[in-house]
Amino acid sequence: MPVTLLRPSTQTPTNLRERRLRRGAVRDRGRRLRIELVNNMPDAAVFSTQRQFIRLLEEAAARFDVTLGFLTLASVSRGDEARSEMAALYRAPTDFAAAPPDAIIVTGAEPRAPELDQEPYWRELTNLFDAARAHAHATLSSCLAAHAYVLHRDGVRRRRYARKWSGLYQTEIVAPHRLTEGLIPGPSPHSRWNGLGESELVAKGYLVLTRAGEAGVDMFARDDDHLALLFQGHPEYDGDTLAREYRRDVGRTLNGGRLYQSFRFAHSGALGKGPVSVPIVTHPRESYDQSEDLQEVR
Repeated sequence: MPVTLLRPSTQTPTNLRERRLRRGAVRDRGRRLRIELVNNMPDAAVFSTQRQFIRLLEEAAARFDVTLGFLTLASVSRGDEARSEMAALYRAPTDFAAAPPDAIIVTGAEPRAPELDQEPYWRELTNLFDAARAHAHATLSSCLAAHAYVLHRDGVRRRRYARKWSGLYQTEIVAPHRLTEGLIPGPSPHSRWNGLGESELVAKGYLVLTRAGEAGVDMFARDDDHLALLFQGHPEYDGDTLAREYRRDVGRTLNGGRLYQSFRFAHSGALGKGPVSVPIVTHPRESYDQSEDLQEVR
């Protein structure tokens, strides 16, 4: 079912309350969901990420009537052009408690500080997590946002690996749960240098739902007074996103960025069985002309 997009001009608390009262018969209200997408991706990827999550929601909506709003954090660094383009759909979460959605989806972000709690957007992001726990039914977070959630709520700090987990990793269902009913395990996209320890998560009350082989925990949840569904990977990625990210990382290395010694790729059908390491050899900066499309991926 198509997803209805909300624009800032229609999202005042009064209008939202009136919309809820006019939504139709009581028996139909359980099929109506309002979700806010908190898009923290850098400027070059913000609209592709928006499109990806809209596609996922449309595929999953079935008979649900989903209305999607868009939030942006003021503390996430953005250029003037991106802010201008985002203004038509995105708003700040200042009225969140006055008209809370049923759920929020929080994307990853480009790390700029050595530790998550040193990021410039840390306080604003964690305030939003707290508001969602108090006023919404559920939070879905992916990659860096999932790491931020567990650090804020339970003090579980992610660890940096010697290599980047980048590729499609075959998943397995670890624990039965209503969220995994009917789920068919398949390859899951991961693109990260950091990860969470499974034993630490379990000790803090999280339930690991799926595991992605060597890449570790894939999907996990905390289901108490507020449902938190968390992904270390990127369930929203397009089919070519990982390949474009890899080209971006190669370009950064060849243009004087830090050396990525190897990337770890899982079975993708074309690489044969099992993971492989792809070495990267550095060359002088002038030997590589970084194309524009590499700037458009995360």
